[in-house]
Amino acid sequence: MKIGKSKLKIGNFQFALSNFRWAFSNSPKGKRVLTAALLLPVVIFFVLKAPPLYFFSLLSLIILLGLTELFTMLSRQQQVCYPLPGLILGELLALAFFLEKREWIQLVLTATPITLLVSQLFSRRDFWESTQGISNTLFAILYVSWSLSHFLPLRELEDGRGYVFFVLWVIWFGDTAAYYVGRSWGRHPLAGRISPKKTVEGAVGGLGGGLLGAWIAHTWFLGSWSAIHCLLVGLALNALGQLGDLGESLIKRGLEAKDSGSLLPGHGGMLDRVDSLLFAAPAMYYYLIMKG
Repeated sequence: MKIGKSKLKIGNFQFALSNFRWAFSNSPKGKRVLTAALLLPVVIFFVLKAPPLYFFSLLSLIILLGLTELFTMLSRQQQVCYPLPGLILGELLALAFFLEKREWIQLVLTATPITLLVSQLFSRRDFWESTQGISNTLFAILYVSWSLSHFLPLRELEDGRGYVFFVLWVIWFGDTAAYYVGRSWGRHPLAGRISPKKTVEGAVGGLGGGLLGAWIAHTWFLGSWSAIHCLLVGLALNALGQLGDLGESLIKRGLEAKDSGSLLPGHGGMLDRVDSLLFAAPAMYYYLIMKG
């Protein structure tokens, strides 16, 4: 009888394990949760514990992947772009932010359009194609690299690690709430022409989730700010995050792409995962700088 009970327990465990694997391998929600669960400890470690060079390396990788996905989407729709110069200039811009020298940032920003333009002076491309390629490449660098690079000086501010987590907390809680509220109760399209699946209910849920994230940040690690201060800044950041999400949806709609890539199961590509941060990170940094 003891052997029979042991076999029964082992059988139940194997059955439960197989159901767990099936859920996470076939369910979009399961893939989404599993991917987030695997990435969260990595992000926490790099923000809190990693030396600046390691944090820069992680951010550089994210920028590289985001730029690659955007250039790939452009190329698939026969949109002219210059991936190699774009990747090099995008990484140089991130490096300039890492060095914390304003003149280097200004130099790279000045050199970027000049480099792209000069590279086409002796090209045999049609003039319209050259202009389109310069515009697409310049936009990609500013959209991805310029925006995300603001995490580098943000982290180096006094209490910078807390500020980085504040942005991430507000955006992550907001994105999660918007996703599940929208799927469960979404009825009214928010911007049907751009993203049919996004709803007013989801947007409201996202704002609520962002406020919850801001409140948790205040009680956990940002006690130097008052509760109302955290909530107001969190509300603004979440609204910018939702605009960033819609902005990437506009790009994907124009380029006839469902996701920017397939790197992150349940989430799409890297650009799909960081799109809400593209407006929020610079906003947080400049708010703190102007606030003094």
